[in-house]
Amino acid sequence: MNLIIDFNTVYHSHFTRLKHIALAITKDYYLAEDVVQEVFIKAWNNLEQLNEEKKIGAWLSVITTRTAIDVIRKERSRNGIATDQEVLACISNEEQHNVEEEVSFQLLQKDINEALSALQSDYQHVMTLKIEKGLKEKEIADVLDISMSTVKNRVHRARKKLKITLVDRISS
Repeated sequence: MNLIIDFNTVYHSHFTRLKHIALAITKDYYLAEDVVQEVFIKAWNNLEQLNEEKKIGAWLSVITTRTAIDVIRKERSRNGIATDQEVLACISNEEQHNVEEEVSFQLLQKDINEALSALQSDYQHVMTLKIEKGLKEKEIADVLDISMSTVKNRVHRARKKLKITLVDRISS
């Protein structure tokens, strides 16, 4: 069976979808583009294998998947397996980064606690129940025996004051 196909139309109508397939497999934008270009070259060279024009999308998808897997295999074999030194250096950098993040988090938590303790007692009670106990506005209203609108108002005002206080501390 001899099909007449406008390859330019095929290219433009399938390029984006094939690039998404390749990107999902390679996880690299540039590799995905290379894969799609290679797919269209393979498709052009093997166009006689296509029996039905309506199956061209599925046919191209299969070629894309297989080509992307082949490219990943080539990249892995070309880059080789990381040496023990490289692995240790990577782990060390990650641990150092985690320590820095933890110290930053603890400092921020200290600033938040100090800012909370500087709030009026009404705001402190509401925010303590909300943040530390994880209660919802309705539950806070029940615990403090106040209306829900009062709770929302206090939470809003407390957040506003906390934001101002923390921005001042961070910027100074």
